[in-house]
Amino acid sequence: MRRKGISGDIEMQFVAYCGLQLDIAKQEKRL
Repeated sequence: MRRKGISGDIEMQFVAYCGLQLDIAKQEKRL
């Protein structure tokens, strides 16, 4: 059903990567 295809997958990976970086930043601030 998706028309975006590869571009949609890249966007999802980018969002997941940003979320992962935010989680790492939060953990570093706690230390």
